[in-house]
Amino acid sequence: MLIIAIFYFLFIFVLFPIYMVFKTSLIVDKQFDLSNYLAIFSKRYYFQPFINSVILGVLAGTAGTLLGFVFAYAITRTPLPFKRFFRMTATFPIISPPFVVALAAILLFGKSGSLTPFLSQIIGEYSIYGLGGLVLVETIAYGPIAFLVLYGVLQAIDPALEEAAMDLGASRVKVFATVTLPLAIPGIASAWLLVFIESMADFGNPIVLSGNFRVLSVQAFLQITGMYDLSRGSTLAILLLVPTVTAFFIQKYWVARKSYVTVTGQPTGATIKRLEWYIKLPTYGACLLFTGIVFLFYGMVIWGSFQKLWGVDATLTLHNYVEMFKMGKDYIIDSLSLSTLATPITGILGMFIAFLVIRKKFIGRATMEFVSMLTFAVPGTVVGIGYILAFNQSTAFFPFVLTGTAWIIV
Repeated sequence: MLIIAIFYFLFIFVLFPIYMVFKTSLIVDKQFDLSNYLAIFSKRYYFQPFINSVILGVLAGTAGTLLGFVFAYAITRTPLPFKRFFRMTATFPIISPPFVVALAAILLFGKSGSLTPFLSQIIGEYSIYGLGGLVLVETIAYGPIAFLVLYGVLQAIDPALEEAAMDLGASRVKVFATVTLPLAIPGIASAWLLVFIESMADFGNPIVLSGNFRVLSVQAFLQITGMYDLSRGSTLAILLLVPTVTAFFIQKYWVARKSYVTVTGQPTGATIKRLEWYIKLPTYGACLLFTGIVFLFYGMVIWGSFQKLWGVDATLTLHNYVEMFKMGKDYIIDSLSLSTLATPITGILGMFIAFLVIRKKFIGRATMEFVSMLTFAVPGTVVGIGYILAFNQSTAFFPFVLTGTAWIIV
């Protein structure tokens, strides 16, 4: 009975909305029509956001993975002091809303940003809006995901192997290239794909910082809310879904199967004792730099909240908080209520799915695991459009209308 209930839940809230998005993309004037897809692939205005999204995903994936690897290497392989502090700082962007990073970037590097006059004298005129700003904020926001993956990967590689290679006369660079890196490559690929997926699917940062650099997640949203064209917006959503789900497939069914394990009789996770200065210096420097950026970004948001009018009047005041609790009280209560309600439901459902997939044998177990994990690869824009289409009227298998209610958010 529990298995049937979970399959029903996954069908209604995962597969059915995606199906509705796909169906709507093929319907024009209540008839089957491929004109939306023909328009997207033939007109640069529609296809360019797809190219831009892929470029953003590749650049952010590369930068975020590099950052995550350096951070993970420093914590697992060097005698870095205050490791717990650095580890906590590295994961902080994960638990905060992504658009907070974009907001901080504007406060720091926007037209009235705190650092804009200083940077303009060094590099000349620049704009935080566009590809460069997006890569910066996506790297900060999602680089910690790569760190968490690579931290576990490097922890599983026994440092004794690297020490043994050095005892045989190999240089530190050769040990890294022939021992550490080959063992970590599956994890690096997995981390890159995860950051790629998150960056392509992200909506919060691009809606704030994309400027003239149009990406699919924003364009699909604007096509529906601005142009009131559900059909064309659904087509853009499907186009966004293709690379993210493809990357998810590669990460789950190809990269994950190529993980390497070192088998030894000793515990792993020890640091390498003989570490040259030219390894310590860049790794320590990267950790300090990223930590400083994190504190600068989030500190700037807090500092800006106490200013009367950013960029115009820097008088410190509590007026913003007074107004927030006066005018935004309902928003705060609604947000806390919805998250309080959704958290236990999500936790219990996840526990049941994990229990069934790991502990029980039944027909469709692999399907249950795949569909439950699929939500990770489906961009939020696609989910939002799908829920609007799927739950704005009752159906034979789900007789409730959720559109316009709090339950659709839960």
